Order: sequence, then C-alpha cells, then structure tokens
Amino acid sequence: MFDLMTAAPGTERDPLWWLPLAPTDHPLVRPGAEVAPGDALLELRFPVDRSFSTVEAVVGGWVRSVDSRGICVQTEGLGVPGSIAFGESVRGRLMVAVPDRFSELRASSIDISVAGTIIVAGARVGLEALTRARTLGARGMICGGISGRELSRLTASDARQRAALRGPAPFALVSLDGYGGRPISSLAWRRLRAAADDEVALGTDPPMVILKCRAAEPAPSATRTPGARRLVRVTSGPYVGREGRVLDLRGTVGSGGMGLHPAALVALAAAGHGRPHERRVMALADLERLD
Repeated sequence: MFDLMTAAPGTERDPLWWLPLAPTDHPLVRPGAEVAPGDALLELRFPVDRSFSTVEAVVGGWVRSVDSRGICVQTEGLGVPGSIAFGESVRGRLMVAVPDRFSELRASSIDISVAGTIIVAGARVGLEALTRARTLGARGMICGGISGRELSRLTASDARQRAALRGPAPFALVSLDGYGGRPISSLAWRRLRAAADDEVALGTDPPMVILKCRAAEPAPSATRTPGARRLVRVTSGPYVGREGRVLDLRGTVGSGGMGLHPAALVALAAAGHGRPHERRVMALADLERLD
C-alpha cells in the first residue's frame, strides 16, 4: 500500500548552494577552495560608474565548481528543501515566531527583535507581515506556503525599490510546500525548532533552508516504533497539510476529478491546539508517506 504513495521530500546532507554570476562579475575563489560564512566569493563590477562590491558566502564548505554560470559550493550542513524562493541567499539567526506549525504570522506581532534574523512564520505569511519584517531588519522568512498574489505583490515592490537610487537590503523568502496556506510538515518543524537561535542560511537556487548538521538529527531507522511507516501527510484537498496514520484500506474514491483511486481510512491529528482529531477516507494519490 505504501508503495502506491509518494515519499515526502527528505532532508539533504551537505546540500549544494549555487551563486549565479553575471557577465561582468569576477569570481574571487577557485574550485577546491574552502570557504566559511562571510568569506568573499565574487566581485560585482558596475561598468557605468566603475564601482564594485563583494558578495559573501552564506554557508561554509568547499567550492565544487566555478564557471561562467556561477559558483557551486558543497555546504557543510543539513538542507531542508523548499518549493518556492524569492530574493537572494542570506544568513542570520533563526527565530521561531509562531507557536505551532499551523499558525500564521501577523504583522502586529513583529517588533524590532527580528532585526538580523530569519523568521519561521508558520503556515503562511501575508505581504503586510513581510513588509514590516523587512523594514525592521529581518534577513529572511520561512513559511509553509504563500499565495501567488502575495508573491507577485512582493516581487513588484522589490522591483520598485531596486529602481530607486538605493536598493533594498538582501532578503530571502522560502516557501517549503508551495502556494496557499500549507502547514509546515512535522519533520521540518522539529528541525527548525531544534535550530532556533542558531545561525542558518536560506538558499534560493534551489530553494533550501541550510541548518547546522547537529540540528534535529533524524533518528536511526532501527529505533522506529512499530507502525512508524504508517505516518502520512495530505498533499491536496480541504485537509492539505494535515498529518495522520493510515488505519486500513477502504476501496476506491474520486480524487480531484481524475477518476477513482485506491483509498485508505486515515486518522488525522489535530490541526493545532484545541482542534479535534478526525478520521477520513482519502485517496492514496492525495497522501505522501513521512518515512
């Protein structure tokens, strides 16, 4: 039964981080060189006024390749993959700003304590909260999902600032699960909570949260309790983002107008504090296994 379900994306050990190059940029490192967070990697040259600035590494590791397309760094950390990214790669202290993975970060709860941090914003984040966080000096934000409209407005706002005489400070957004309101998976949430107050990095190509190796190391498979492979997560429909355990098979059901699919009875965990537990018959095509 579990072979019929897609496996949820797992963490990556020592993920690759990519820094793109423009034709006028000048790399300052060579393949094989070791780098640490804050080391200069390339020089941005501006032919119009003959000025330049440097771009620093946001993670440590070693340079895997340097060519006309960019610089590839093999990092030393644990990567939590995302689906959507905005902005440019950044690093900062990780701050968990919501009580649980189902919550939404409100602009009213953001204050000057976010300066220099990367904020975990919960299931979704709006433009007002994003704008306030950037204004108060936040370097990045992590969320479960974001609406396409909010992302378009954020992109347009950033373009207007860059057209001004003084561009915005570096900022990155990583949506772990795509568009819409999507609770952060319990596996990613545990790793982010364990990394709170550590320095982490946000990569935008590919979308990735890069943590220190020691952050929430996955338990060895030998220590899994019986039935651990029954843990699943809903990927579409009204219960998207909910997690639970498969109890047994239940024939077939329709799924998204795509015909009939094998189904299972799933005991869904509560969607936040004070919410009820539920049992629902769901198509296996709408589930992913968390193993």
